[in-house]
Amino acid sequence: MNPAMVITKVGMCSAVGLGAAASCAAIRVGFTGFDDTAFLFDGDVIQGAEVPLEKPWRGREKLLQMATAAVLECIGDLPPAALREIPLLLVIAEKDRPGRLPRLDPSLLRELMDRCGGEFHPESRVIENGRVGGIEAIQLAEGILSRLRGGSCLVVGVDSLLNANTLGAYYTRQRLLTSRQSDGFIPGEAAAAIWLEQASSRTVGPLAVHGWGFAREEAGIESEQPLRGEGLAAAIRASFSKSGLDYHSIDYRLCDANGEQYPFKEAALAMARTLRVRKQSFDLWHTADCIGEVGAATVPCALAVAWHAAVKGYAPGPGVLLHVGNTDGQRAALVLRQTTEERRHP
Repeated sequence: MNPAMVITKVGMCSAVGLGAAASCAAIRVGFTGFDDTAFLFDGDVIQGAEVPLEKPWRGREKLLQMATAAVLECIGDLPPAALREIPLLLVIAEKDRPGRLPRLDPSLLRELMDRCGGEFHPESRVIENGRVGGIEAIQLAEGILSRLRGGSCLVVGVDSLLNANTLGAYYTRQRLLTSRQSDGFIPGEAAAAIWLEQASSRTVGPLAVHGWGFAREEAGIESEQPLRGEGLAAAIRASFSKSGLDYHSIDYRLCDANGEQYPFKEAALAMARTLRVRKQSFDLWHTADCIGEVGAATVPCALAVAWHAAVKGYAPGPGVLLHVGNTDGQRAALVLRQTTEERRHP
């Protein structure tokens, strides 16, 4: 099956590196960006994965600083006139995320474009849907590039859970990792940018997007219903149907597991429902081990890691399955393949 798009460049700004190469190298060796934060709840000091920028920016300004760094890593020395041909799809936190920062709206996109050198294509827009929004942006990019009959599109994800309102809400729900709660996540912040081009005989890039799928899980992480993994399994099947591929073509997985038991259990159940191929090894990679829970930046960060694994030759194989979910039950999956021309051996 021919790919829909090819990822040709990536940018990233995280707690373990201010560029994609540094971040992905640190994640490869398991280096973590965790440290005690200034946030304290009921005597518990909250650990977090903070991006170490040159100034102590916070809130909306820090989101802009991180996103700008990731975008500039991708667009390089492109002249302002060239940017007018490139749609920029900005993925941010879902509207109902606890403690969501104010003024996360189209004005954020406007400021980001200004800081990156000029006007981007009129199809540029904001996608307010957290982790799943990253794969929605991939789907949207494919539609835009089809209408434009070629060209490039930039998908950017940025998020931070390191603010008092968000941390307070998750602490109350017993979802943060603390000395009293072992089944929790470490909050983080990050931005990543993915440069996509419509696949053609002239497109050169190490990683190609083949298909995606969406579904809904009724037994969400905050639900009292028994988890069966049916929603994630349905999203995976849909991604295989769209791509024309199956588990025979997949060599490892990327996911949004963040330290909580729920996503690991869900992934195992989804595999039990969908995997009908014998695999001697089937690695599951999760960037939250090193950069914490980064919300809307999860998918672009994971794609940057897969891209560098393809370029540097340390991926377990050419086929990748990425799956993520939102707290409200939305699930999404993405199938990627390393291109033959770029395939190397670890």
